Amino acid sequence: MQNYQKLLRESVGIADTRTFSLAAAVDNLHSALSRLDNHNLERVFIMMPEMIEVANAYAAESNCLRHFRDPRISKVE
Repeated sequence: MQNYQKLLRESVGIADTRTFSLAAAVDNLHSALSRLDNHNLERVFIMMPEMIEVANAYAAESNCLRHFRDPRISKVE
């Protein structure tokens, strides 16, 4: 979460006093998406792809968090 806070502060220009709450919110989003089954994750990909973008940007700042892939793609593979 600290890497994401640094990104918010340095790249986005968010005030230092606001980065923790934003990073915590994105951490909660990532956690909630991680608990979804493929059907519900697919619904998010279709109806709210911005949520996936934010969660994946957060995961990119960590070495151990899941990056979300569209479940419809893995059905084809």
